[in-house]
Amino acid sequence: MVSTFTKEQVDGFGAILNDVNKPLKARFRALFILRNIGCDQSVQWIAKCFHDESALLKHELAYCLGQTQNKSAIPILIDVLTDTNQEAIVRHEAGEALEAIVRHEAGEALGAIGDPSASSILEKYSKVKFMFCWYTRILGFFKTLWELAYVCN
Repeated sequence: MVSTFTKEQVDGFGAILNDVNKPLKARFRALFILRNIGCDQSVQWIAKCFHDESALLKHELAYCLGQTQNKSAIPILIDVLTDTNQEAIVRHEAGEALEAIVRHEAGEALGAIGDPSASSILEKYSKVKFMFCWYTRILGFFKTLWELAYVCN
């Protein structure tokens, strides 16, 4: 069964997600609905919430953007990945979500985007100071190079 949503319905879910006065339970429910809808409008509503105070919510925002498989989320996730004001775990999840979008599956190596357009950003952030982020990003960078050399030919 395929569900369709009107612009107004998507806006309603987006408003709930971004309402800091709503309980987190309701906001997460709205997030998961927006993720399941997965349209560009949903992606934009999810992106607006990255200014929230909750690192847990922002981590889940990045994860859900990856699950949408919507390529309009790529520049948003790159912004989150490169924003040093975001918590490390949020940036880490943004890197994994980038991989999930481009490769169409959840990734194990942070930032293993597998797309030539992502190589420069992966290389830049392979030098990050957080060791757990560095290790997974460097794996992602080399995996991207390997895919370009062997899989894409």
